[in-house]
Amino acid sequence: RSTTSTHQKSSHPPRAKSPLPMDAKIDDFINTGRVVGEGSVGKVSHVIYRGSGQSFAMKSVDKKTIERHNLHEYLHEEVRLHMKMRHENIIRLHTFFEDSTNVYIVLDLAENGSLFTHIRKYAQGMPTTSRQPAMFLRDTVLGLDYLHSNNIIHRDIKPENLLLNKNWRVQICDFGWCKQKIMGEERMTFCMIFFFVFGTF
Repeated sequence: RSTTSTHQKSSHPPRAKSPLPMDAKIDDFINTGRVVGEGSVGKVSHVIYRGSGQSFAMKSVDKKTIERHNLHEYLHEEVRLHMKMRHENIIRLHTFFEDSTNVYIVLDLAENGSLFTHIRKYAQGMPTTSRQPAMFLRDTVLGLDYLHSNNIIHRDIKPENLLLNKNWRVQICDFGWCKQKIMGEERMTFCMIFFFVFGTF
């Protein structure tokens, strides 16, 4: 679990103690069978830690997919940077491990799903308060401000990657495209961009 020095001043707060041991393994968790997220390279499942009964989200990425798409560098960067992040509007990464077939990343569970899911519900007439969209926007901006203050660019902000915790606060997730910008460096990589048309909340 080595990390690479970037020679940049960091504003990450001290790492709070995780409720999970760093040497956790797959047998320490009960998979409930509920998929809470799914992407092009893996899925996220609801799991329960046997030691405490606490719920988490576990992202599993098939090693064959990593090999086939040459994702080693992206996955390493995702874990390396995400492990350092400490902010209420960033989903927390607790630990990671692997077995013979998968790489596993254990995260906080966002009990209220993604913002994208709720946008669709609002479009279908789900009631909401006039303040709620403003709070979602505020939380997103605060999370991005924290990332940018640490020279981290997310590069894939979209409603699917904005999760809602039990208190309906936005938490940014999925750092597979993220990069830490070195002083003076310019990044020219084209990343996927999706356009969403928002109706009235």
